[in-house]
Amino acid sequence: MKPKPKIRSLGSPSQKNGDQSQAGRWNGTSTGTLQAGTAADSQVLRNVGTLISSGTSLYVTLVILIPRFYNPETDGIRRAVEADKIMQTVREIRRQFSGYSRFAIHGWYRDDDDEEFSDRLVRFEIDFLPDRRRLESLKAWKKTLERRFRQRAIYFRFTPAVCW
Repeated sequence: MKPKPKIRSLGSPSQKNGDQSQAGRWNGTSTGTLQAGTAADSQVLRNVGTLISSGTSLYVTLVILIPRFYNPETDGIRRAVEADKIMQTVREIRRQFSGYSRFAIHGWYRDDDDEEFSDRLVRFEIDFLPDRRRLESLKAWKKTLERRFRQRAIYFRFTPAVCW
């Protein structure tokens, strides 16, 4: 019997020996997760682009997970993300979209080595009519968020078929 993996919390500001968040690596829908600079980008854009070119007026839901704590520094301590960085992200969402829902959540995942991680995040859900220009803009914005929050990846997920 395999021993139970150790859970490493990424949600505690005093957590030591944490690792980079992998949330952006998980592809949980048939449409996919947008990962800046990967082959998956092209597939996600093609899948959403298929919705656009079908001529139907279907909204997609964009889910974005933003960390509330940075990854551990060299001393092993996680520091809280500054509120102004979260508010800057909210302002950018308000400029780009007509509405959103925001939730404080706890996330969890297991990596390829069976190590478990948890994190405290802000989840944004945004419904919008996609077009190619907006999707390309979101790809660039994702890279901006990764730099702002010092992450290898920020989780973006598009879910199709929201009908209005």
